[in-house]
Amino acid sequence: MSLAPYLYRYFIDPMTESIRRKIVTWVPRNSHILDIASGTGALCFDLAPSCQNVTGIDNSADMIRYTQGIKEKRGMAHLDFRFMDATGGLDFDDQSYHLCILSMAMHQFSSAQRASILMEALRVGRMVILADYSFPLPRSVYGFLARSIERFAGGEHYRNFMTYNSNQGLKTLLDLPSIKLTKSDVVSSGIFSIVQVTRPNQSHHINSKNLQS
Repeated sequence: MSLAPYLYRYFIDPMTESIRRKIVTWVPRNSHILDIASGTGALCFDLAPSCQNVTGIDNSADMIRYTQGIKEKRGMAHLDFRFMDATGGLDFDDQSYHLCILSMAMHQFSSAQRASILMEALRVGRMVILADYSFPLPRSVYGFLARSIERFAGGEHYRNFMTYNSNQGLKTLLDLPSIKLTKSDVVSSGIFSIVQVTRPNQSHHINSKNLQS
């Protein structure tokens, strides 16, 4: 296994803790959740105590091995981690999850991929939560740090981050006619934006008392 899961766990996950805390408050109890690009599984493990089922998918075999190991140590049978590349479509039935979540994922995809991944998430889930960098990033120490981290990643990752910003962050996706914004917030002194979206004809309310398996 590479060092990537450990680097993310000890350096990236602490920086995005505010995102996870906010998302946990948005998710109704007993939900079925799909976390797309789940990485170290930090969000999945945070959601586990209150959700009926949480599935995390990632296109890194090392991340999946890492999360499976933690799942087995903690004995969390209602968590499931799968190797899957979201850019090739999601191998799940329509509306099979109450919520799909993409946390700090959209800026990693190309402009052409972002809309298609979002629409796939809305096919699989009744609602979708997106959490990513705000646009524009604040001109602060934290904003400088965020830009520096993405620049350090380099290559395709940094190019996608730059197109994400040239497309005004999540705004381009929220402006799609097939998308309805139902909730939004910012955390970490404006560094991160969190939104909840659904289809225009889909109810934005999930009654946790009536969730079906």
